Amino acid sequence: MTEKDEINPFESPQEAQISYENLSESSNGSLPVIVPVSVVLLICCTVLLLFVPGLGVLGFLVSIPGIIHGAIRIRRKQFLEGAMTRECQFNNLLISLLIMVPVVFASMISFGVFCYGGAIVATNVFARLGNADYGWGIFFLVCILAGLIPALAIGTLLFIFTLPKKMLVPRDEIEYEKK
Repeated sequence: MTEKDEINPFESPQEAQISYENLSESSNGSLPVIVPVSVVLLICCTVLLLFVPGLGVLGFLVSIPGIIHGAIRIRRKQFLEGAMTRECQFNNLLISLLIMVPVVFASMISFGVFCYGGAIVATNVFARLGNADYGWGIFFLVCILAGLIPALAIGTLLFIFTLPKKMLVPRDEIEYEKK
């Protein structure tokens, strides 16, 4: 090894520089599977939104984070393993979409539970104040805020923890160092 190739153990890791440089050299095209699949999914969700609004909203809640999760997943796997076939990219995107279904339902459950809890708290507070003529706008605002904060927190944490682990050095360089 020359001095240029040696790794300084005291130097701070430069994650973004390493990952994007190696990724742009190793990938054959940016993300060829993500664009057509995301367009088809969003068109289907828009049609569902027009005819069956509840399913359309649910479709958007699952597909948009699923597409983002899939793009990040494919980028990380390309960085670690090199170029990927279209079939492998499509499989990773499908897995990400399927992962987002329980993530969205967990967020919706936490939203409902905390909205109900916020409603109970708001009802008790207004009853103790002796003001029976409180506004429904304030009541719903308290309920929605009480449910939205934990739903976003749970959804974000589950989104992050279901991604593949990030490595600073691609697998090829780790195997090269072991030799």
